[in-house]
Amino acid sequence: MATANEIDDVTEERHASNLELLVDLVFVFAITQVTSLIAGELTWAGVGRGVLVAWLVWWLWSQYVWAGTVLDLERSGHPRRSAVLGSIPPALLMAIGIPSAYGSTGMLFAVAYLVAQAWMIAIQGQAAWGDTLQRAAWLRFAPLAMISPILVAIGANFAGDARTAWWVAAALVGIGGALNSARRRNDGTSAWSINPSHFAERHSLFMIISLGEVLVAIGAKVTDKLNDGNHTTELVITVVVCVFLAAVLWWVYFAFVPRACEAYLTQMHGNDRARYARDAYTFAHFAIVLGVVFYAVVAKHVVVHPGQPLDHPDRWMLAASIVLFTGGLMVVKARTTGGIALERVAVIAIGCGASFSGDAVDAIAAIATIAIVMISAQIITGKRFARSGLGRLP
Repeated sequence: MATANEIDDVTEERHASNLELLVDLVFVFAITQVTSLIAGELTWAGVGRGVLVAWLVWWLWSQYVWAGTVLDLERSGHPRRSAVLGSIPPALLMAIGIPSAYGSTGMLFAVAYLVAQAWMIAIQGQAAWGDTLQRAAWLRFAPLAMISPILVAIGANFAGDARTAWWVAAALVGIGGALNSARRRNDGTSAWSINPSHFAERHSLFMIISLGEVLVAIGAKVTDKLNDGNHTTELVITVVVCVFLAAVLWWVYFAFVPRACEAYLTQMHGNDRARYARDAYTFAHFAIVLGVVFYAVVAKHVVVHPGQPLDHPDRWMLAASIVLFTGGLMVVKARTTGGIALERVAVIAIGCGASFSGDAVDAIAAIATIAIVMISAQIITGKRFARSGLGRLP
């Protein structure tokens, strides 16, 4: 069998399989559930609890990605395909339990999460066992990775802040496992095999899932209003502007980031490739995705009350969405080239100003302003990208 480092240096193109796309449908539903959980309590504590659940969901999805980048889950044999299919029911039950995860369905969420995580960690281990380097990395990763969902299950036996504390501990332990498994080796080799094209594509597909949630949130609320007989030109304009910002978010991400990051990932080898994949994708992309989810929460409220100023909770939610989305892109850039894009700093500053404009402007004006500022910044970024080449992220 080839060594992990030899596999790591192979850069042939491999795309997401139909089996992985089937699994992603579970997470389409999970993102909708997370959005509902966050929207249900727009307080600092409520949103914080929603973000914690969002991270646990993201972490589970990441296990599928890391397993799938080592080998093609669909073409790696019937037993492994069956194992991946078998992980779908517990993952779906986890998603079903999300809206009341801190209440009546907490145990359902936690036990299903434990089963799904253990299932995927076992699949990763079976795939890695035949190679010395990969087996060593898995053995460093698996203990902490398994402790994490166990803590989630234990925490479900408690209520209130105690449950939250257990789940925070679970998230931190999982992150610790990832940091430990990819620590730098003296010989520079990597214990994890990364297929650049597959890894970049999987995260791009999750971005589509997140942006799709914005459209679903808007469409569902507008349908309810139309069924109630609320047919106004103002409502149509509101929908157009809210969808326009979603399209801008799509452009800002997909114009450069996937191919630039994939090119950079391809240029790297050994442990550097694994660490970059962990930092720029598993960690930084969570902020980008969460920013889109926050915007979905705001958009679904804006279309209910077209022409009105943002409510106070929606103001800071909109500001947070811009900070997370743009800040996540800045982290990716910093991790890639070590620079700071000043135009993105301006997006955060002006975006927060527009979000907190209070009663001076209505919600649509604030969202339109943010969209225009993002377009302007993207033009500057695009010019830099044209000069930099695919191997450098603008």
